[in-house]
Amino acid sequence: MKEQFDVVIVGGGMVGAAVACCLGGSELKVAVVEAQVPEAFASDQPHDLRVSALSIASKNILEAVGAWEGVTSRRYCPFKRMRVWETAGDTTFNSDDIRYPELGYIVENRITQLALLDRLPHFDNIELLMPQAISKINYDGHESELILADGRVLQAKLLVAADGGQSRVRQAVGLGVTSWDYNQHALVIYIETAYPQQDITWQRFVSSGPQAFLPLTGHYGSIVWYQSPMKFGVYKPCHTSNCGMSW
Repeated sequence: MKEQFDVVIVGGGMVGAAVACCLGGSELKVAVVEAQVPEAFASDQPHDLRVSALSIASKNILEAVGAWEGVTSRRYCPFKRMRVWETAGDTTFNSDDIRYPELGYIVENRITQLALLDRLPHFDNIELLMPQAISKINYDGHESELILADGRVLQAKLLVAADGGQSRVRQAVGLGVTSWDYNQHALVIYIETAYPQQDITWQRFVSSGPQAFLPLTGHYGSIVWYQSPMKFGVYKPCHTSNCGMSW
């Protein structure tokens, strides 16, 4: 039998889980379908390479759905200042100018996702299907039907695509994309610093692409460096346990 839902969200990452939490407690019957279970957090593990700068507005959303405590109880790095410069021009933003304690927060993507997923069981109108693969998506413009790998069939009045750049939902509804090669590679490095946690981010914009240093908790930081492939040369993977290098 087909299971009826008002909303089915495909993807339980930061975006999909946030949408679900915002619908939590409503009269809508909601399902979240996520293929992979994120790794549990441990305070002694190295920082993830994938981090985001959450704005005050993002924090307010997380607070509204009860997920912000799940971030702060794990690991996050607030920053008060942000220096941005290029060949000519140099600007530093300061949270004091807008009368806020911080401008934003550097948070590992997985931590934000975990904090949001923690909230879903608290809503009676939301069902989290994780891990769960999708075998097929049928879309006719009125209702959507998802056939799951375990044989369950979900029917939804509204289908939400939160499943990334290669979205199966986008492909099912026939939405195309326009893309091009920027002729750039991005190097992301997780580093240990001599100084303890900083309250400032640095972002430099040059012709080859942006360069940034993002503070993390403790004596750690993240460097993001865009450059042309020829400048980077040939990549040789690092095999040490904590080199934190990725293309």
